[in-house]
Amino acid sequence: MPYTIQGASVEVENEPQLKDGTLWVPFRALGEALGGKVDWDPDNHVAILYLGPYTTTVKIGDRTVDVDGERVELQDEPYVADGDTWVPARFFERPLGYQVNADWQNKQVDITNPAA
Repeated sequence: MPYTIQGASVEVENEPQLKDGTLWVPFRALGEALGGKVDWDPDNHVAILYLGPYTTTVKIGDRTVDVDGERVELQDEPYVADGDTWVPARFFERPLGYQVNADWQNKQVDITNPAA
């Protein structure tokens, strides 16, 4: 499995993608694996993640995301492919406070919550 959360393997349909030096992960699948709920607004091309105390809004083609009213810039713009919204693996680290260990060569992503 290319994903682990708190040390446990997680079943996710799409493997991480390496694109232009950035490791990308499927937003919905990992958000839900972390215990969150994800909604999609097709008219505005916006994905919304409700995870613990956070509400995070990701707009396709905009590298700036909104985390509870605070604007946070990602390393690149989220995009849609294979029916999923893709975000940089570090997305879960910077705005949401998780620790992310991304092994680019092996396309392995480990996510831990330091508060757990």
